[in-house]
Amino acid sequence: MNRWNRTAITALLLVFSLSGCAVSQGSVTGTLPGTAAPVSAASGESVSEAALMETLFSSYYEGQDSHAFEMLHKKIFSRLIRHWTDAAGFSAASPAWAFDSFTRYDILDPELRSIATHQEIYCCGFSSPDGGSGYFVLSYDGNSLCNLKAAETPYPYDLNANLKAIIAGLEGTSLDLSSISANRVRLDDPETGRSMEAIRFTDSAGRTCFGLFEEDGIVFSGQSPFSMEA
Repeated sequence: MNRWNRTAITALLLVFSLSGCAVSQGSVTGTLPGTAAPVSAASGESVSEAALMETLFSSYYEGQDSHAFEMLHKKIFSRLIRHWTDAAGFSAASPAWAFDSFTRYDILDPELRSIATHQEIYCCGFSSPDGGSGYFVLSYDGNSLCNLKAAETPYPYDLNANLKAIIAGLEGTSLDLSSISANRVRLDDPETGRSMEAIRFTDSAGRTCFGLFEEDGIVFSGQSPFSMEA
């Protein structure tokens, strides 16, 4: 776990216990649910909220240990984010990187197989003083970060920013919450052109569910999202 998230988790646990391309050579904040009761999945498995949070954070934000994360902190990318958002026609004024949201990113086909096996891809959100939010999908090749996709969103598409809803959603699953991991994904169906942004949750037994970023918040699916009605 990187030092930014390790520091943030320690602080949160203390509170909890108290109550385009460019070539180039933050801390996580949030709120925990308000009780110390264990989180129990539908399977009957239970784990403390603090332990569940640490497990989720360590997997989801592991990309913050990468060289790509270090590269994004270079000044050139503080300038490029303004250029990229302007080029995309976004309404966000004075956008800034939400470094605490930086995460590895994968693209899955309808069979839930990765279709980005030859690329190292990351996702980082952005925010603006006027309340705007969105994210960039970035590819990394060792010498550069390239802007693959940019999107404005109605709320931050991030694990920590939606932690309370995510923990509540996981309680309704059959996953082993003591061995769960999380990763940011996009689900693409080339035949229909349908695309969904989500967090994929997987336990040590290989059971999977998805938290889909919908217009009004995260919606949980225990099946392949492609099998859900549009």
